[in-house]
Amino acid sequence: LQQKRPFLSEFLTAVYPHYNIVIWSATGLKWITTKLREVGVYEPDRKAPIPPGTDGHLPFGFACLVDKNAMITVESPKYGLVNCKPLGFLWGKFPDHCDPERTIMFDDIRRNFLMNPKHGLRIKPCRDLPHTRETDTELRDLTAYLLAIHEMPSFSTLRHRKWKDFVRTIISAPEDVLREAGLDPTVVANAHSVWRALSRPAPPRDPAPDPTSDPASDPPPP
Repeated sequence: LQQKRPFLSEFLTAVYPHYNIVIWSATGLKWITTKLREVGVYEPDRKAPIPPGTDGHLPFGFACLVDKNAMITVESPKYGLVNCKPLGFLWGKFPDHCDPERTIMFDDIRRNFLMNPKHGLRIKPCRDLPHTRETDTELRDLTAYLLAIHEMPSFSTLRHRKWKDFVRTIISAPEDVLREAGLDPTVVANAHSVWRALSRPAPPRDPAPDPTSDPASDPPPP
């Protein structure tokens, strides 16, 4: 779990009731399932959605896992010949579960959006966790963004490049401004509450006992 990005479980738990979550990696399926198991977010034997807390199961799941075989090679003036992730693959294969109006792809590599640039949302790469764990709030902020917009009938008017500005401003804007933007103030308020809860510092841990200390030899209290 040392390589688990901060707020990953909280992110998946919060957005799962509102979105079909797909994991799409530029690697093989075996590597995908191995990494998901290593960070504790994958139950390979789970066949159907299970309510949170039921028999110790995870309170979220994935609609599907997609590997490198679904990627295509395209030529771009900026990047040259590269592989990318065409969302048309998902829209064609799962038309009842995803459509162009309400699909967002997160990736830390922008060229993966080449076929669908308006649907791409670039996040910071997760690196050097021993030194960045305390400051990496990417998934916390992404949770607020997705919760705030999840009732919109279409995401086509959103500028995902500005998603962090959205979290900093719109999420606490007056109700009339939210309505003009096509957002439900109650939904946004809930997203803000979740963001604030995740922003609270974790309670301090009890100090670990000193293995060199012998309680029996300590002097009695006065």
